[in-house]
Amino acid sequence: MFICYMILGSLIEKNKYVCGHEAGVVIIIGMILSWLASTSGHDDIHHMMSFDPNFFFYFCLPPIVFASGYNMKRKKFFENFVNILVFGLLSTVV
Repeated sequence: MFICYMILGSLIEKNKYVCGHEAGVVIIIGMILSWLASTSGHDDIHHMMSFDPNFFFYFCLPPIVFASGYNMKRKKFFENFVNILVFGLLSTVV
């Protein structure tokens, strides 16, 4: 799914599709694939598609956060700087 997200993101950006954000499209594709896997009745597929939080937090989340920060517009960042500090620092302290 992560590879699908990267490929779909670059295709949407390159061809300027207006079908929504690539994350939303990948979520829909993931829901369809999960439904197909659950209706297939094979236990191997259920085991393979189980969610591993360590894999997500160590390998999937950092590139997503990096891409979001890399593509952020400076003007929008500094317009919302106070909100970012409040939510970032307050949620870290809490």
